[in-house]
Amino acid sequence: MKRSKVLSLITMVSISVWLGACSEEAGDGGSSAPASVDQTWPEMAAAVPQEALSEPEADELPASSEPSSAIARPADLPSDFPIPADAVFMTSSKSVNEGKKVILFNFTTKKSMDELADLYQAYAIDKKLEDGSVTFADSKLMIEGSIDKTDSIWLLGTTLSEAGVSQITVTWSEN
Repeated sequence: MKRSKVLSLITMVSISVWLGACSEEAGDGGSSAPASVDQTWPEMAAAVPQEALSEPEADELPASSEPSSAIARPADLPSDFPIPADAVFMTSSKSVNEGKKVILFNFTTKKSMDELADLYQAYAIDKKLEDGSVTFADSKLMIEGSIDKTDSIWLLGTTLSEAGVSQITVTWSEN
């Protein structure tokens, strides 16, 4: 169990460094003062409008749909985990660590980081994410926590240097 937590921490740090490097290459061309949000889940739940928790929009994949790319949506990912309809999966892998499944995947989408932050924040609130936090600053998104004490999620997002393209990296694991 301790080894699993250490591996998870190493994964998170590596991905964070990678996201930082990507964002420095992209340059946002905007103001030098980044907008920043750093909240705990109870604060977020109070701040999210109820319409954000409504049914998925038409441009999000229903649970049974697959994105149109060579790499498919991970089969063991919960069916209600939202993936934008235009998502193009870049990588997807599954492993078992001490008998627990770990899914790691990333995809690109033309949705803005603001839209993605709203989408995944609403999902986390709907699933009652525990021991979690969200950070959304300077077009970077990081969400982490536990769902029903059975699964853990780490989600990282950034805007790529290609105009109008965002990338999301997700690690989903059983506790």
